[in-house]
Amino acid sequence: MFDRLLWRLLWRWRLLWLRRLLAPLSLLLAACPTTLPVPVPAAGFPTRTCKDAWAAGLPAGGGDYDFRRDSKSTPDGNLGYEGYAARVDRRHCHKEWTVLLYMEANNDLSPYAYLNLYEMEAAFPDGKKGAASTVDTDVLVGLAAPGQPGLRRLHMFQSDEPYDATLTRAHFAQKTPASLRSPVVRVEPEQEPFNEAADLKNFLTWGASEYPANHTLVVVWGHGEGWGLPQTDRPPQQTDPGAAANPFDRFTGGIAFDWTRRTYLGVPTLHQVLREVVDGPLFGKPIDVYLSDACLMQSMEVATELSDVARFVSGSIQVEDYLGMSYRGLLPRLNLPGPQGMCAGQPDEAACTVAGLIPEVYETSLDEGLRAGISPTARTRFTLSSVRSATLRGELLPAMTRLGGALLAYLQADPRHRGELLGVLNDRESPSFLGNSRDIGVFLGLLEDRLRRHSGSSGAQPAAQAAAQLQQAITLAREALRHTEVRYTYGSDYSTSPGFAALSVWLPLSADDYHARATTYAPSAFFQQGRPRNGGAEVNVNALGPWQAWLDHLYEPAKYIR
Repeated sequence: MFDRLLWRLLWRWRLLWLRRLLAPLSLLLAACPTTLPVPVPAAGFPTRTCKDAWAAGLPAGGGDYDFRRDSKSTPDGNLGYEGYAARVDRRHCHKEWTVLLYMEANNDLSPYAYLNLYEMEAAFPDGKKGAASTVDTDVLVGLAAPGQPGLRRLHMFQSDEPYDATLTRAHFAQKTPASLRSPVVRVEPEQEPFNEAADLKNFLTWGASEYPANHTLVVVWGHGEGWGLPQTDRPPQQTDPGAAANPFDRFTGGIAFDWTRRTYLGVPTLHQVLREVVDGPLFGKPIDVYLSDACLMQSMEVATELSDVARFVSGSIQVEDYLGMSYRGLLPRLNLPGPQGMCAGQPDEAACTVAGLIPEVYETSLDEGLRAGISPTARTRFTLSSVRSATLRGELLPAMTRLGGALLAYLQADPRHRGELLGVLNDRESPSFLGNSRDIGVFLGLLEDRLRRHSGSSGAQPAAQAAAQLQQAITLAREALRHTEVRYTYGSDYSTSPGFAALSVWLPLSADDYHARATTYAPSAFFQQGRPRNGGAEVNVNALGPWQAWLDHLYEPAKYIR
C-alpha cells in the first residue's frame, strides 16, 4: 500500500527525478508479497467508467460506435476516426481493459497479421460483440507491415462482415491496409534511422494515456528468438529491399524482427521500454498481463527479466506456428471472467484469470475455424504457458538458484558426476528447442531419474551428501514451478515427456554451445541471481552466479582442477 501511495503523490507533483531516485525502494517494497496488492488509483486517473459517462449524457461510443458512419475508405485504410474522437471524450473515462497489441509484421508474417485482424473484425453469427473494442474494452493495434508507408495505429472494431472459415493463407497474403475496416487513429511517419524501441514505447505510452483502463494487456507480436542482448549492429542491406527475405543470418535472440528496417528488440531493451511505460502513463502500476505472441520467448531468463514490470508473463518455448494468438477467442472473454482455480479470491483475480485463459483459448482455437484449415498440424508441437511474476521472483528464482548451487556441489563432489550430467543434457528423449533451451519440468525429471539410477554408486560421504542436497533442490524447484504457473498447455509431441511444464531454461548441449552463448546470457537477471559479494554489499563482478557457475564447471573443467 505504501509504495502505491508514494507513486501517486510523486506523479501528482511531477517530481520525475525523485521518482527515479526512489524506484529501487518501490521495487523492493513491491517484491515482498507473493501476490501484489491491488494498487491505489493514480492521481489523474479518470474515476468515471466510460459506460457511466456515456449514460450520463455523452453520445454513445465504444462497442456502440458505428464506424461505418464516419468511414473514409482510402488505400491507406479507414481514415474516418475523427468522428469518433469528436463524440467520445475517451481520455476522461476508463474502461475495464485496454489491449495494446504491437504487431511487427514487416517480414514474412504479414499474412498472419491480417488473419489476426480479420478475426477481430469479422462478425459472430449470433450477432454478439466482443472480438474487438466494446463498452468495457479497447483494443489498439500498432501495425508495421510490408508495403505500407508509415506506422499505423488502429482502433479495432467489429464489422458486419460474416466470418468465413474457408479463407486461406493465400487470401490473407493479398491483404493491404485498405482491407481493414477498423479506423486508423493516426499514421506515424517513419524516422531515419528507425528505432524499434522508441516506436514500441511511443505506441504503448499513447495507448495507456489516451485509453485509460483498470487493467492492461500488452502483446508484442512477431518473430522471437528467446533471450538476447540489445542490437548493436545491423546485418547487411538486402540486395532487393522489397524482397521478403530474412536479413538476419545468425541467431541473435530478441523479439520483433523487422526485415526491411533490419531491427529487433533485445530482451533488456524490451524490459527498459516496459519499465518506462509502467513508471510513466501507468503511474507505477505493473502491466497486468504481458504476452509474447512469438516463438521461443517463455523462458526463465525472459520471464525473470520482465517480472518487475508485468504481473503475469505468457508465451511459448517452441518455434510456434505463425497463426498467432486467437484474439477472436480471447477478447470476448476479457470481461466475463469468473475466477479460475488458483485465481479465485486473489486481489489480482481479473488479471490472473486472463493469464490463465491465454493457453486454454489458444489450444482450443487450433481445432476451429479457418485456423484449423490453414495450419492443421499446429496442434502437435505448440506450447503456451502463463506464469505469476511475484511467485517467480519469490519462489521459483530462489529455487532455481539453489538448484544451480546443488548442481555445482554435485560436480565438485565426484569427477564421475560430470559424465552423468552431460548424459542428462544429451538425453535423446528430451525435447530441445532452437537455441538449446529445455523444458524445466522435463529437466528436473531427468535429473531425478539419473540420481535414482546412480544412487549408491559411490560410497564417499561427500558425494552422498551432494546427491541428497541435489535431490532436495529438485523437489523444491518442482514445487516452486507448480506454484508459479497459472496454466500451461502443449501439443501431442510432448505428451511422452514426463513433467513437461512449457517453461524453459537455457541448457547448452556442448562446450561449443556454451562458449558461443555464455557471454550473452551472463548479464541476464537470472544468471546474475545469487552472485557472491566482496564481504559486503558490493557484488564480486568476477564471480559467477550459481546457475552459470555449474555450467561453467561442466564445460570448463580444466579451469577448476588444482
